[in-house]
Amino acid sequence: MGAAIRESLPARAPAMIVASASDAAALGGPARAIEFQLLLGHWQAIVLPENLGSIEPEPFFQFPMRFPEDILGAAQRVRVVRDGFASFYFHPFLDIGYLQQTVEGLQGAGWTFVSPASL
Repeated sequence: MGAAIRESLPARAPAMIVASASDAAALGGPARAIEFQLLLGHWQAIVLPENLGSIEPEPFFQFPMRFPEDILGAAQRVRVVRDGFASFYFHPFLDIGYLQQTVEGLQGAGWTFVSPASL
């Protein structure tokens, strides 16, 4: 992406892109995670998806239980994407131990944490 575009648009990281009812059938479900960076001119933003998902110690609506090991497994799978990145969401009301396990696991696997604005 060109430097001029990158400098002029803010970066955002939405939890999930929810499709309309008509789009949901075409996508195969009520919501679909985006697995790559998008440039959304309409909203004047660059969307950085949470392509690793989130930690969910209990099922929540359509979201299954997911733990740090699930995030780490997803991070291993996205390594095949050239110039890719990994992003996840942590609910601040959860046990901080889940976040510590995830961050330590990602760093141990060679991932580096950077500001979204630097992407």
